[in-house]
Amino acid sequence: MATHGTPVRISSSQTLSLIPCQLVGMITNSTSGGTVTLYDATSATGTPFQNTLSTTAGAYRAIPAATAIGLHCVIAGTCDVTFFVAGCG
Repeated sequence: MATHGTPVRISSSQTLSLIPCQLVGMITNSTSGGTVTLYDATSATGTPFQNTLSTTAGAYRAIPAATAIGLHCVIAGTCDVTFFVAGCG
């Protein structure tokens, strides 16, 4: 499992990787009751592997996960996060 990755900053739902990758973790830059849901997919389909993760501004959260398809994030509420993703090209 990777110990570091490329930073990908988002503030709305989007696909972080179109190919299999490793998620190292995330830091919340700012939030107002925002939550994060993560899918091993290229869209918000199927069962999320991390469902409705609460966020705290300034907090880093390790999320050691390897995906088989891709990585898609759904943000609910207001949230600005940076994910650290490895092996996605």
